[in-house]
Amino acid sequence: MYDLIVCNPPYFENSLPPPDPRRAEARHNVSLSYDELFECAAALLTPKGRLSLIVPARHLETVTAAARDRKLFLIRKTDVYPTPHSNAKRHLLEFSKTERELEENDLVIETSRHCYTPEYKELTADFYL
Repeated sequence: MYDLIVCNPPYFENSLPPPDPRRAEARHNVSLSYDELFECAAALLTPKGRLSLIVPARHLETVTAAARDRKLFLIRKTDVYPTPHSNAKRHLLEFSKTERELEENDLVIETSRHCYTPEYKELTADFYL
């Protein structure tokens, strides 16, 4: 049993996969549906456990419906915007077996090309040398 499961599931569907099978598996959703992901997470999480994942904005409704079906509740959502004037491109989501008030916030990545926001720099600082 796990207190936290973190997942960055493959995004691409119905598109031409790259020739490298490992890259195709990593980036294209051909073997793990959201229903399967939430079914496994629900079985593997402790009663106070959480599932954190990043999904494309267009998948939000599908993902939250799959979670609800497995009695996992959305407790945190961060809308990720490439720039201040663009639509959200991704969502950082956190689910729990315990329902509570949803915590929502936004994250803007760049103010202009290659000019990253202080919030984005702080979030990703440990991943860059």
